[in-house]
Amino acid sequence: CGEGLAGTRFPASMLEALHAGHGIEVEDGPARDYVEPRDAAAAIVSAINTGPLKDKLDIGTGEARTPGAIVRLLGRSMGREPALHV
Repeated sequence: CGEGLAGTRFPASMLEALHAGHGIEVEDGPARDYVEPRDAAAAIVSAINTGPLKDKLDIGTGEARTPGAIVRLLGRSMGREPALHV
């Protein structure tokens, strides 16, 4: 599930289940704009190097996705169609 990630965290636990070919139970909660931590860090470093900001820094994609949609995308990227139990 990746170095430093607990196997029960989303989406690490989902990746393990997808890889094993298991069905996945997911609470399809509210949509969120997920950001890759390295992208967030790069944006913050860039903002620091640029100098004082005159407005807020929005580093999101602007596309909110539900947990179920994230799992479907992960499964398709692995060549699998996940069996979701919502």
